[in-house]
Amino acid sequence: MARTARGLQQALGCVHCASTPARHGFIPLSRPFTTSLTHQKHGSLATFAPTSSPELDALLDTFRSKVFLPAHLLRPQRALVYRPRNAALLRSDEPVTVDLGSAQGVPLEPLDRLRDEPPTRKTFARMLALMRDLPEAWDNLPAFLEELRIAKRRLTAAQREKTVRCAAEAGRMDVVLECVKRAARTGLVIQDLPLAREVFWGAYAAALRASWSDEAVLRKSLGQAEALSTLLEEDAHCGSRPPSSRSDPRARPEISGVLLALSGALYAKAPDAALKNRVATHARRLRATWPNADFSAAADAGPGWSVANQRLLVWTPVLRGVRGALSVLDEMSEAGKEETEEVRKWLREAALPSLEEVVEADTRAAAEGVSGEGKRRGLVWAEDLQTL
Repeated sequence: MARTARGLQQALGCVHCASTPARHGFIPLSRPFTTSLTHQKHGSLATFAPTSSPELDALLDTFRSKVFLPAHLLRPQRALVYRPRNAALLRSDEPVTVDLGSAQGVPLEPLDRLRDEPPTRKTFARMLALMRDLPEAWDNLPAFLEELRIAKRRLTAAQREKTVRCAAEAGRMDVVLECVKRAARTGLVIQDLPLAREVFWGAYAAALRASWSDEAVLRKSLGQAEALSTLLEEDAHCGSRPPSSRSDPRARPEISGVLLALSGALYAKAPDAALKNRVATHARRLRATWPNADFSAAADAGPGWSVANQRLLVWTPVLRGVRGALSVLDEMSEAGKEETEEVRKWLREAALPSLEEVVEADTRAAAEGVSGEGKRRGLVWAEDLQTL
């Protein structure tokens, strides 16, 4: 027999809720003779699209039902879920459901925080491993990160960086860009330099995987990198502070270098006047951020291969950008664009020698770390320069 609204609320130990719901902060039942609750504290509960991995689908469902759903409930509703004395009620033949925006009729189940809730970081690491070879699975990432934030679950900085790197390797920089656009809700804020580097490197890596020969990929990667550069100026990222810190992504030559590399590569495939001017703009920006370049570590005796690999990630895109920009600026100079001569001269006489020296030294050092697992990204990127 269906429970009445008052009967369910009495079972919760709140006999007055049926008559004075607002006083107790309890949302009344949506229909007087059902066990459906209506509540939109954080909007709709996310629904995740099925993937081709049963294990991944199970992990997403576990997070949704045992972590994300309780975060959407009011305190009396969470008490219904977490108090052991209510377990029999929730397991009865007549289920208790809740409507959360577009998620209708979501069943409530008894939960034990220690036994039922999955460990965030360990489980998410497993999810990333499963998603590596499933490009379609990344469609769920923005909603997952939003729900994770609502539930006050935190990923480590290293996990956020790995998430971006894995998404890029799966060819889903579009998802990363969407998460950055929705940073206030996803938490993917790129004001910290290590994460900002990974995001811009993702756009660079897509062009590299296409051997710098696919115009469509180059155009898409440059568009994403320039969109990210614009997003850096928003308050959710770096816009609320002046770019005075050496660690501010807007003030870093490795970020400017990615933009220069992509614009120069696209110009080589599809030259036009507007793109030529964009190359010149990114070259001037690189020069403006150059005082924050630090090559001192490259001169240390015997740098470790891991450190060398990291420096190659930083400087090989910049070197590619400088080489590509020089040919473009040489054209502009020959065409009588005197205003570019100073930048062209700086690229050739200052930036290029410094970059070639550090990349050559670190390529040798990084090669010492090659093992059966294969080459690290930095060394792969450095060797790719030989094709330029």
